[in-house]
Amino acid sequence: MRSRQIVTREEVAVRGGAVAATRYHEAQAGVECLHDGGTAMDAAVAAAFVACVIEPFNTSIGGCGFLLVHDPATGRPWSVEFPTRAPVAARPDMFRVLGEAPGSSLGTWTVEHDANSLGCLATGVPGTVAGLVEAHRRFGRLPLHRVVEPAVHLARRGFRSDVVYDAIAAAYRPLLRRNELAASRLLVNGEAPLSLLGQRLPQPELADAIEQIGRDAGESFHRGDIARAIVDDVARGGGVLSVDDLATYRPIVGDPTWGSYRGKRVATTSSPSGGWTVLQALQILDRFDLGATDRDDPERWHLLIAALRHSFADRYAYLGDRDAAAVPLAGMLADAYADELAALVRTEPTGALHTEHQPWTAFADTPLHDPWPHDPGDAPAGSGTPTDGGRFGTVHVNAADRDGMLVSCTHTIGDVFGSKVMVGPGVLLNSGMQWFSPLPGGPNSIEAGKRPLANMAPVLVYDGDRPVLGAGALGGRRIISAVTQVVSDVIDHRRSPQQACESPRIDASERVTFVAEGVGDRVVEALAARGHRVEVVREDHDHLGIAFANASAIGLGPDGLIRCGVDARRPCEAIGF
Repeated sequence: MRSRQIVTREEVAVRGGAVAATRYHEAQAGVECLHDGGTAMDAAVAAAFVACVIEPFNTSIGGCGFLLVHDPATGRPWSVEFPTRAPVAARPDMFRVLGEAPGSSLGTWTVEHDANSLGCLATGVPGTVAGLVEAHRRFGRLPLHRVVEPAVHLARRGFRSDVVYDAIAAAYRPLLRRNELAASRLLVNGEAPLSLLGQRLPQPELADAIEQIGRDAGESFHRGDIARAIVDDVARGGGVLSVDDLATYRPIVGDPTWGSYRGKRVATTSSPSGGWTVLQALQILDRFDLGATDRDDPERWHLLIAALRHSFADRYAYLGDRDAAAVPLAGMLADAYADELAALVRTEPTGALHTEHQPWTAFADTPLHDPWPHDPGDAPAGSGTPTDGGRFGTVHVNAADRDGMLVSCTHTIGDVFGSKVMVGPGVLLNSGMQWFSPLPGGPNSIEAGKRPLANMAPVLVYDGDRPVLGAGALGGRRIISAVTQVVSDVIDHRRSPQQACESPRIDASERVTFVAEGVGDRVVEALAARGHRVEVVREDHDHLGIAFANASAIGLGPDGLIRCGVDARRPCEAIGF
């Protein structure tokens, strides 16, 4: 036995408004909008644009994302979705597959020259600008040029590097150096910056681009001079993104996908995302009384792992873009199917959930279950295909205002620094093509105009018609386990959002289950004795959320109290008033 570090943060509990984001400048930009009379959407959009400046390894205006908002004016949630899409010129066999990626990789299959994650061919159609602008148009109150002001200022002056950026830039320096503009804007004289020297990284081209977006509501980005500059540079780099791809892109605004948990309703995106897997895991867990267990009860952790593993098995086998492939989502979320999987959790040996290969390839080749009998659609011929994982490359922001608007937004650039390509307008391009399977013939295979299966999982939780929680995380496929546990902690154990976000977690997305050291030796030993393959991770070695993601949340009380939750061990910030 040895002493363990216990890390916590003070809870932000306010009534005027609050923002929970990944960095101080993001949260502060959002809160300033609230102070100026803006809505929670103004705050979330301001924070998102700032993140596109100061977290280029995580997100960009050349990225994509998903957003859920509870609108008090209509009394209902809306999903504003801006996923990347495959360019019209994309083909199912455009990448040469070399073999299965190792577990430590960001991907699922290794392709020649890493072309689906590195370089211009890796770029899908960006959606972040269109999505944030549309969300602001519908639910914002302040002028857009005011909302993007903090991002413009930080891009022009330069954001100050911190130890996190120092480390990531150092690791990816060789790849960033391949692109002259990326090297000049994201490195210092070709080297990683040193935060101890107070070095700043100005991005004047990006400042001009965001300022122009604030004036013309994104017209220049999708149909004007910024669009033409992006496409010209992509073409010179061997990519296939076209002017028409940008001009015809539209965000999706409509109803979310619903699940249920302990009598509460849980909303997530209608586009293929990690939220679908969160809903399925919660539906399975709903068949067990986790509230009757203590957090240090091995049975609780076994149930979490088993429910997540069954859900991941279906994710890797069946999910994709429902507009382009047959996807049994209704069957996967059906009550009868949840009963069926819960019965397996009760009776099946734990070892059946473990595979010699990584689950994203094992279950794509040989599905563990069949949800099609519970789905109204027709099962297709052929097998499923996996999606990419990713570790960084994502940002999450939650925002709430005094009028009851609640926003949960996750946006991303794909891999770390996206495709590692920055084009003339200062736009760092996404690596969204890595989320598709490079193998033809499956529900998540590449097809022109298709949406890939992403890991982002913003959720809103409702008690009747009242929103009680908005939550999400950053951290690739780890997002799914993290968000599931935050929702369970709040509902099953009546923990505050802060307690839920800083609690030790597990991740069950890979062949081995990662268990935070804080879960405790007794639980780890009991899980191993039960047949789980576990690997204990010291959370003081996981500052970036590689093993357990980086979660945040905002809860709304019936008395109007806004309670924030942020991860205590990783970069995260909540500010309210």
